[in-house]
Amino acid sequence: MAVGSTSDGVSGVLPPPVRGIALSDWRELIDHGRRRGRLLAEEIVDVLHHVELSAELIDVVRRAIEDHGVAVEQSFDLDESGELRRPLIESGIEPPTEGRRRRRSNRTASIEGPDQDAVRLYMYEISQIPLLDAEGERHLARQIEAGHEAQRVLRAHEHQDGASDGAVDTELSFAERRSLQRAAAAGERARQQLITSNLRLVVSIAKRFVRPNMPLADAIQSGNIGLMKAVEKFDHSRGFKFSTYATWWIRQSISRAVAEESRNIRLPAHTVEHIQRIQRTQRDLMQKLQREPTIAEIAAALGDDIDRVAELLHFAADTTSLDQPARDDTDLTVGDNVAADVSSDPTDSIERDVLREAVRLALGDLPEREQEVMRMRFGIDCDEGATLEEVGQAFNITRERVRQIEVRTLTRLRHMAGGRALRDFVQG
Repeated sequence: MAVGSTSDGVSGVLPPPVRGIALSDWRELIDHGRRRGRLLAEEIVDVLHHVELSAELIDVVRRAIEDHGVAVEQSFDLDESGELRRPLIESGIEPPTEGRRRRRSNRTASIEGPDQDAVRLYMYEISQIPLLDAEGERHLARQIEAGHEAQRVLRAHEHQDGASDGAVDTELSFAERRSLQRAAAAGERARQQLITSNLRLVVSIAKRFVRPNMPLADAIQSGNIGLMKAVEKFDHSRGFKFSTYATWWIRQSISRAVAEESRNIRLPAHTVEHIQRIQRTQRDLMQKLQREPTIAEIAAALGDDIDRVAELLHFAADTTSLDQPARDDTDLTVGDNVAADVSSDPTDSIERDVLREAVRLALGDLPEREQEVMRMRFGIDCDEGATLEEVGQAFNITRERVRQIEVRTLTRLRHMAGGRALRDFVQG
């Protein structure tokens, strides 16, 4: 693939190889890699954490980066404390700034909390687990693969035994069944070892995701779920170092947990990721256009339907707490007002309906013009009453003329049957 043959024309960068990657993030990643000559796997993961992972997708992304003349650093190394070891000078990364040091300090402080003792004990325990080299990972991966195959064969024969009489020539001998059972057990032990040997990688990544709504313990738990998925999906024949592959799954699992915990109303993971892509595009367009982009512009940049983008932006709106003060000058909350609206006395509701009908009956005996003036003046069948001037403008008459009609109409109502019924209702 020739670089620049179908590029965006801005920096000779080809479009993202898969959907879900923001074009601006992809350009920045490739430009950064060109300046340094290579990219760390962790940097690639930062751009691709919204994408549904698979071994094939990782291959596609890696080849796309290499087609731009950028090498991909495959390995992730952990130091004794469980942190990612990243050589600063050799990799061309600048030494940490004060802001980076402050964020690192915050991650260290994130251990503090109600579960700090449990987290510290957990971190001490996993620090005693030896790390694996590349050959050890491949050996365990082969055992896991053999264990899966053994389980498949055992399940197939168990299903056959239960479904039919079972021909003699297809039955497993005692020795064969024991051998398969041992292979399945060895595969499960290898799976457990591959997981436990990478728990420090999870902790190292989880520290970067600590938020007020995502304690370190929760981030570690979500990361461990991603690690277990990585073990199930890992294909050692593709040449990946397992820690490189697992990082994708760990970061995605924690990212989704953070997104779910940040909302009062839970949305599906794919919807949250779609909203995040829209918001990122919205920010990019705002910087480019120096104004708030329209929904049509956002949809065009993403290649999405306008109605779908508008719907997702509506979902992204902040929810209002019922405990939030209704106004600055009162102690009433939004919930108090909602409760007042929906929990009124049924008797009051019936009386309002009867009164409304009595007013309509009384006004029904009046000429049409006087009915309209009285309805508008006193807010009958509308939100609120109008002033003399507003009524006059509506009927093209003076304020004084409106007042005269009002007085005459009220006088007539006192002596009419409908008016007496209305008076009896108010007095009774």
